[in-house]
Formats: sequence, C-alpha cells, structure tokens
Amino acid sequence: MRELAEETGYQVKKLHPLGPFYPSFGSTNEKIWLFAAECGEASGTDREAGEVIVLDEMSLEDFRKLVADGKFMHGAGLAAWARYMSRL
Repeated sequence: MRELAEETGYQVKKLHPLGPFYPSFGSTNEKIWLFAAECGEASGTDREAGEVIVLDEMSLEDFRKLVADGKFMHGAGLAAWARYMSRL
C-alpha cells in the first residue's frame, strides 16, 4: 500500500490478496505475491530521485483488450490479471 501511494499517488481503500506465484518455477525459488487494490483519489507522489514512472489510466475493457491483443506482456501483471479475473 505504501509503495503504491509513493509511486502513483493513489491511496488504497481496500487491498485484495491474490496469492503468490513462481515466475520461473523450476529455475529459481523466486516467489511474487500478487494484490489487487481499490484506490481512492490520487494525491502527490513521493518517488525516489531518478525514478521515472508513467501512469496510463484506462478502463477495464481497454485493459482487457490490451491483454487479449498481446500488447500487455508483463509477467507478474498477467498473473495478477488471471487471478483477479478467476475470482470474479
């Protein structure tokens, strides 16, 4: 929640744990914990010096299309999306 607020300016109203996953099962023991956040209004960010983040807000339908068209290719993001969609 702190990291989301620092980097995006959004405060978390509710955090939904989506569980862990292994991005390279069998190759490493790295485990990533996934969450979905319901956010309120944005305020200022508190990024580290040199940290560049570009936010691109869009509707769920537009994001769904990016995933379906293969244009969103972030592994942990895709795992979080799959977990989120499977719980609806």
